[in-house]
Amino acid sequence: MNGKKNCAKKYAASRNYGSKKNETQVIMKNSILFNWDEEAGVWTATSDDVPGLVLEADSYDELVEKLKVAIPELAELNKLSQRKGNDEND
Repeated sequence: MNGKKNCAKKYAASRNYGSKKNETQVIMKNSILFNWDEEAGVWTATSDDVPGLVLEADSYDELVEKLKVAIPELAELNKLSQRKGNDEND
């Protein structure tokens, strides 16, 4: 990617989860902030929509691949964390 210096991108990710006919499909839309860290020489990704999301990678494409794994995992962990918090309040 040209012009990495002071480069920030916003990316809206949308993914379908579930492929079987009887399986519920979930569509997640998240706003992800991509930044090139000149000093460290890496791309970073953060999001207010996905609690706990902080990733870095040497290339933009590598970062996108990491996001494809991390977002569903964090969504599940955050859901479990919220359930646990609700159980403790009961």
